Amino acid sequence: MGRQRQTYTAEFKREAVALLAQSGRSIADVSRQLAVHRNLLRRWQQELATASAPFPGRGHRPEDEIEQLRRERDRAREDLAIVKKALAYFAKERA
Repeated sequence: MGRQRQTYTAEFKREAVALLAQSGRSIADVSRQLAVHRNLLRRWQQELATASAPFPGRGHRPEDEIEQLRRERDRAREDLAIVKKALAYFAKERA
């Protein structure tokens, strides 16, 4: 049976990169201390340095955005129902 993938919080990632910068030790030493792979620590370091919004998460949307999308969906369903009724009305007039 395979291992489950380890996930780390954005706070942990930031603290790990800060520890790497402040300690002056190598990536290999810090990664052994934190029990993470050195390439992972290097990727966090690069992402923190280059990204405008580092460590965004795994696709979790804020609740207000989800509610907005639900309202838009409901409005689209209402519009579709109106169009269907109008189509049925005009089809009935033709016959």
